[in-house]
Amino acid sequence: MHINRQWIKSERERRAWSQEQLAVAAGIGVRTLQRVESAGVASNETAMALAAVFGCELDTLRVESGRAFRIRWSDAWRAVAASAAVLLLAGALFLSTREARASDIQLEVALTATQEHARHFTLRVPEGMPAEARLERELRVVFTPKPLKDGTILLAAEIYRFDGEDFVWFAGPSGIVRDGEDATFNLTGGDGKIYLITVRTSRV
Repeated sequence: MHINRQWIKSERERRAWSQEQLAVAAGIGVRTLQRVESAGVASNETAMALAAVFGCELDTLRVESGRAFRIRWSDAWRAVAASAAVLLLAGALFLSTREARASDIQLEVALTATQEHARHFTLRVPEGMPAEARLERELRVVFTPKPLKDGTILLAAEIYRFDGEDFVWFAGPSGIVRDGEDATFNLTGGDGKIYLITVRTSRV
């Protein structure tokens, strides 16, 4: 898609980030970001990753009929978006430091690749918000839990595989789980490598 490269570059420079820092925060390759800023063209996955880092809607980045969408941010929202991005730059998974609300959901995640030990993550997020776990230079999984009226949880996952330069979309499974139960996704890559993703959800 065509995106507003001037806006992206301006927001990056306003935060005093290098291209390398923004690329790490978004989970994309430096060369991918360089192409975005020079050509104004990006895949849907790259655009979504950049929107998540800047804390804006995807439509903010899109360019239609030669004109970019405009957005107005309050100072408070800018501070929240910048704080989240700084945590990503530090290599940490987002974990809110505030007191957990009744609507928060905790995800106990285990990511396993063929013949490798599982890597475990504990993520606590507000309902309906995304949370990320990854195997560096291999697998990136974005979970979005949404409580349903019957007490179950709709768990959606967006799975990306590393292609040597960038994470590219691979699969988007979803399912309904009960509080405290495990959800398991088994995936096989084109190279025959098998990935096992196990998630246990609980309200906190």
